[in-house]
Amino acid sequence: MGPLPWKNSSSKIALNNSINLINKFLNKKFDKIHIDTSIKCKNDRLINSKKIFNRTLKILNSTSIKKKINNIFLIIGTEVPLSGSDDNKNIIITHLKQIQNESLRFIKFLNDQKFKRKKFGLVVEPGMKYMNSSIKKPLLKTFFKKREFSVKNNFVFEAHSTDYQPLKILNKLVDNNFKFLKVGPELTYNYSRALYLMNNIEKKFYKKKKTEIKKNILLSMRQNKKYWKDYYNNRDNKLLLNSKLDRSRYYLNCKNVKNSINILKNNINKLDKYKFSRLIPKNLRKDFFLYSKKNLSNFDNIKLIFISKTLKRYFIACKFDFI
Repeated sequence: MGPLPWKNSSSKIALNNSINLINKFLNKKFDKIHIDTSIKCKNDRLINSKKIFNRTLKILNSTSIKKKINNIFLIIGTEVPLSGSDDNKNIIITHLKQIQNESLRFIKFLNDQKFKRKKFGLVVEPGMKYMNSSIKKPLLKTFFKKREFSVKNNFVFEAHSTDYQPLKILNKLVDNNFKFLKVGPELTYNYSRALYLMNNIEKKFYKKKKTEIKKNILLSMRQNKKYWKDYYNNRDNKLLLNSKLDRSRYYLNCKNVKNSINILKNNINKLDKYKFSRLIPKNLRKDFFLYSKKNLSNFDNIKLIFISKTLKRYFIACKFDFI
């Protein structure tokens, strides 16, 4: 959280709004926040690490936030990929020196201000991202010095854009003191695959009052390009619906799309489980019948099958028992 929503305003307005925003989250009892002040505002000729750090301190020193800051786990750091990832920009890996400078300055600030909670998280870029149809794996062979420094100085790392990375890579991130692995678009991408599968099955059973999920998502995306125009070079329908960036997730709450999902849910749940299961791909049937024992509806069953692939991977990577 930071100035991003107000980047077209002056830095003063953006920072004041950031403080108000963060304060609202703290009032709602969020116990972990990431403060990112690296956004260049309207009146900024340039943005550097010193300015970014000072803005972070200004937020933390604000009266309303300072009172509540001991109750949360703080994440700082500016090595953040463009929200939603990006196809065009080169990845700049965070250097050890930068990690040392930023973390030691922050540790000094915590000590000077007598904060009770000394441990914090730092966002760094290990060299990974996901693109429209592929992923780039992080470079972790030489990460051990950064890991050692973080352990010695009592802070952890947060990794952004870990979507679609294999379990082996997620394991390596956790072993290198990445205690927070951010994932999002992979989950919504898999959810949309579940919707499209059920939409195709629905068409075989219903002649009338059937869903037009893809059609309505595309219609909403064409009517409002705000959430995808900065991410896709190619504007074809296939990319809009099938990109791993999954910008279509921002349109699932549009009225016509929500109506389609509700119709789909009602139609799919009316179907006999065994008739329905015959049209599910063979590799999904075992899980379908397993989840059916939990008395899940057809719709929730398929939804869970698709998103659990991701959830299981992250649970295992983060050393949680997964039953």
